[in-house]
Amino acid sequence: MVGADLVRTRPRRRWTIRYRLAGTERGLIGKVYADEVRGRWVHDTLARFSTTGTATSRPRVPTVLGWIPGLSMMVSVEAPGRDLAELLVDPAVPFREPIESTAAWLAALHSSGIRIDRSFDAIEERDTVRRWAHEVDRWRSGSGVRADELARSLDERLSGYASFSGRVVPIHKDFHAQQVIVDPDGVTVLDFDEMRMGDAAFDLAHFCANAELLVYRYSAAAMRIDRARTMFVQGYRRRADHDLPAESFDVSFAYTCLKIAWQLSIDAGLGPQPHPASEEAVRQAGFMLERGLLSLEQRSRR
Repeated sequence: MVGADLVRTRPRRRWTIRYRLAGTERGLIGKVYADEVRGRWVHDTLARFSTTGTATSRPRVPTVLGWIPGLSMMVSVEAPGRDLAELLVDPAVPFREPIESTAAWLAALHSSGIRIDRSFDAIEERDTVRRWAHEVDRWRSGSGVRADELARSLDERLSGYASFSGRVVPIHKDFHAQQVIVDPDGVTVLDFDEMRMGDAAFDLAHFCANAELLVYRYSAAAMRIDRARTMFVQGYRRRADHDLPAESFDVSFAYTCLKIAWQLSIDAGLGPQPHPASEEAVRQAGFMLERGLLSLEQRSRR
């Protein structure tokens, strides 16, 4: 080892360290967890991927090397390549193959048969969206669209979530373009801390809502990002062996918009990076709240 860099921190939850190795550009990634039980759970969940399907069919995840109890650290091999968000905003890079690989990866996860001992709990999530909305509105001082408007609409719909959600599968629950690392051999997906059983539509909606933020941040690439998003959903649908309920997608999309607004409000290393300066963060949060409300209004008119 020739050095180490702290690359990301989530205060009171997790610290990510990249260890540089002599003679190679690929390093090791150490994730230190404040909660050892949580860290071990993530380690054990990732390790299960190595026994899923065949080497050619299983979803690629970082290679886990082990768990260091004294440090509460999971160690894995760094995934080589560039994240998908970088590629989508770079006009010099073709995106069809990476997007198709990403759709194939997600379809493989959802059809993998992996059983996770946590499930999406709509009642618990109703409490979560109320808390997010309170924190966002306090931070934004009531400027523009209020987060509690979106939270109230979500609360009504989440109360009936079981009636319109689709097939229960293993979901990533934090699936977006910055979690997807692209290399010549395909894609590797990162960060499985939120993984659980849930509706497949949630992961697609989460990806698409985060793409909305990319559109806002990189307006020159807006048409390119929109095409990639459409291609991603179509590519998933071609490979999936189940339907995606439209109402579940719309509610999950709005939920993610509120989640992103909350992530922008707290500046704690959460969500898509880089975190913007305070005034720009307020504008981006307002945009995401508007998009979330619009998705639910469109759902109500159908």
